[in-house]
Amino acid sequence: MPDGVAPRAAVRRIPRRPHRDADQRLLKRSGLSVPAVCRRLRAHGFHAEAGRSPDHPTAETLVLLNLDADGKPPWLEPGRATPPGLVLGAAEELGLERTDVLAKLAALGIAAPEPFPADATTDDLWVLHDEAFGEFLIPPGPLYYGNVFSGVEDLDDLRFKTDRLRAYGFDTAVTVPRRPTQLDREMLRESSPVNWWYTKTNQAVPFSHIILAARELGPTPTTIAKRLHACNIPTSHHGLPKGLSFREALRLIRADALDGGEVPEAEHFPLEYLVKTALRRRTGIRHIVSLLNDLGIPAPDPALTIRAALARVPRPDQF
Repeated sequence: MPDGVAPRAAVRRIPRRPHRDADQRLLKRSGLSVPAVCRRLRAHGFHAEAGRSPDHPTAETLVLLNLDADGKPPWLEPGRATPPGLVLGAAEELGLERTDVLAKLAALGIAAPEPFPADATTDDLWVLHDEAFGEFLIPPGPLYYGNVFSGVEDLDDLRFKTDRLRAYGFDTAVTVPRRPTQLDREMLRESSPVNWWYTKTNQAVPFSHIILAARELGPTPTTIAKRLHACNIPTSHHGLPKGLSFREALRLIRADALDGGEVPEAEHFPLEYLVKTALRRRTGIRHIVSLLNDLGIPAPDPALTIRAALARVPRPDQF
């Protein structure tokens, strides 16, 4: 699963470049000016530009330059879009109006978020915060569906959150159906049986995730897929592969071996498992891989796996 948050939130944390943090520590401990620090870093082969930073940054400066508005790493990167949540977070942290924050950012050479709605308030902070990475979201995305549903307890929350995300320039097509069903209410929330943290909004939800949700919710996977389509959430398939029952699909994706919140991934299906399953079902390995692919699991071509394994076997002339 994507790394970083477990069991539901599962998004890979991106390593930070250490010299950014080193800049701030050196400033803090040495008392040197920003230009002096940049000169020393360049002397050691680092790329460092002062830009419009003040010669001696204050605690306020650090809040304004931080991706989570708390004065600590990670920091804004040159050329990277300014997260709208940073403006609101800094306004709350510093006790300033958002217009004042925007002016201070401009003085530091940092462009305002675009778009930035005129009715933006700190009430939107929960909408703009990435619970997986621990920083503010940057439009237009794509987002993990987990970011869309994080903090959402009911359909009213979802309507509000998707409207606000779009107002800040995030590209999300998720909508609440005009006539929502009880199934919609159970799925379209943070604590949904569908694990939303594995799929981005520009991707189709793997059908294997829908099978797992169906086991918990009761309706057929096809019914769940139809309801997701009504919410503008695409799925990798509309139904089970021909000839595959729901019970056998659960067995095929090794549902009983998954811990709570986990979903099947390609590494869960080694060649040994494919061979045993093919023998049990009296079919070929390629057919098993095809079924897994149809369920949204990117199991690799077994021929490629075998060739890669054979390439590692020592040849007689290597002894």
